[in-house]
Amino acid sequence: MRKIQPVEEVSLSLAIMAIPERLSNVTEMMGKLDDGKGGRHIPLVLDGHHDGIWQTARRAWLKYHPDATHHLVLQDDLLLCEELLEGVEKALRYVPSGDFVSLFGTSKRVRDIHLKGQTSWIKAKDFSGQAVIIPTEAIPKMVDWIDRCVRPDLDKDDVKMYMWMQRADRWCWITCPSLVEHIGAYKSTRKGIGGVNRDSHETFIGEHKSTSEIDWSLGVEDPPTIVSPMPHDNWAYLGAEKEPAV
Repeated sequence: MRKIQPVEEVSLSLAIMAIPERLSNVTEMMGKLDDGKGGRHIPLVLDGHHDGIWQTARRAWLKYHPDATHHLVLQDDLLLCEELLEGVEKALRYVPSGDFVSLFGTSKRVRDIHLKGQTSWIKAKDFSGQAVIIPTEAIPKMVDWIDRCVRPDLDKDDVKMYMWMQRADRWCWITCPSLVEHIGAYKSTRKGIGGVNRDSHETFIGEHKSTSEIDWSLGVEDPPTIVSPMPHDNWAYLGAEKEPAV
């Protein structure tokens, strides 16, 4: 078991990727992210011509601030907890340099670990793309590798990103609980109707709960680990150029 010493300096930039049909929800999200002082710039990357998920995500990732240590990209159909950004900046102090962070866990295995209440972190080799944080030093490398090595007909942004993450031998740290909830295809999440059975619903901290309640040191020295084999169909999208990811 390794001893984790929280780092002192973490700074976060962020962007929201959106389609025009969901701008009303983006307005709600921005209102919740506002620190009340108007001091945090939140670029909105709009897919006005329906260019596709990856092209929009790519532009959102390249909106990182050069002085930030980490960059967060949020999708446009999320519920957010209270004090999200303040909690994220505290949480990042415990994450090993170079690794990714996901604020959203979806699988049954994530739910089962969360319900035990013994850790604030899960390490994984893949993630869902709704709310992901990447160290800014990694973003140009990742984007360049995806541009060169992954066929453009693979449009799934999260798959492209964790292909690079795996090739670069990095991990994703999933927050436990989830700090966001995905409402895009499941509007029943907010109202509790519709009979949708989703594991992520049980892992979400809640839109009226604060990140100040979370002990980010809990379980960080020996977190549960989930390693799911990458489906062969995903690796089939690698192009002819297969240079190392780092």
